[in-house]
Amino acid sequence: MAGAVLAVAKGYSPTEAHRFLGSLRQTGYADAVILLVGDREAPATLEMMRRHTATTRRIPVEEWCCGGDDRVRSKLQLTRECLDGQYRHCLLTDFRDVFFQLPPFARYPPGKDLVFSREARKAGSVGSNEYNAGWVAACLGARRLPREYYDFPIVCSGTIMGTAKGLAALAQQMNATLHGELPACSTGPFDQALLNVLLFRQSHRPSKVPLLTGLAVEIQDQGAGGMVNTLGYVHPVPRGAASGNVLESDGQTVSSIVHQYDRIPDLRRHANHLAGVGDAAARLEEKERLRHAQREETFNSASRKRRLGWVVSVVLAALAGVTVAANYWMRHRKLGDDAAF
Repeated sequence: MAGAVLAVAKGYSPTEAHRFLGSLRQTGYADAVILLVGDREAPATLEMMRRHTATTRRIPVEEWCCGGDDRVRSKLQLTRECLDGQYRHCLLTDFRDVFFQLPPFARYPPGKDLVFSREARKAGSVGSNEYNAGWVAACLGARRLPREYYDFPIVCSGTIMGTAKGLAALAQQMNATLHGELPACSTGPFDQALLNVLLFRQSHRPSKVPLLTGLAVEIQDQGAGGMVNTLGYVHPVPRGAASGNVLESDGQTVSSIVHQYDRIPDLRRHANHLAGVGDAAARLEEKERLRHAQREETFNSASRKRRLGWVVSVVLAALAGVTVAANYWMRHRKLGDDAAF
């Protein structure tokens, strides 16, 4: 069968679904889209998914670990969907921060079983990037990042492309490593840590990842004309003067899949334009975004106050303890002095 685009799409608004799916369909891509959703999705969001002929798979709430942040497990589920559909190529992708300017598989490199995308050079290496260094160290169960990982370029886990054969092997190796050696990698942002550990081993210690042996793997540089342009550390972003399209680093080639655009406000407007998101929906989304940010700030402010209150309580309790101890010591010293007379 042809290709498939697969994503976890739990808890998103109709506009977010419209932006992802509308931009994808406007490229002319007419093949499968499979979305994993929860069992409490907004009806308007599900209707938007149906309108763009996406297939939804409901995952019961109790099966989502850690508030839906079990990213490794979700990738394994997406891989199963790819295998069950017997698709030629599959894209496992983030949902909220991705839009499309060209058909997703237009630049799939021939003969490759797995294709990955690096973060921009400004992101640094695994060792020099504070977040990734911490994630990989925690994934490995180490206090500090082992030196051998320090210079490894960061591979983004938000977009993974491959054949059914390649993705199956990756999923099996992830599963084997999680259950046999690195259980700490199973939740939260550690899906990226686990992926970087596996790819490091594939290139430096292949005996540690036997299930990846023999696979044709390509890791593409950011902005070099590959399948995905990951923009998280790219400032400024090259844009077409007339079209507004995101371009590769050469300033001429139109990017196919754009990832992490949400960090650049103007790109949301461009994605809305491509997807056909109306002005009213965009304004409503922006209003909701600001309201959410205000709620987050209120919550964070209250949390900071609670933490400060806790610290003050601990300090006061400690001072009270010191005072009691000092009084006790002084009293007994006085009794000792009196006894000496």
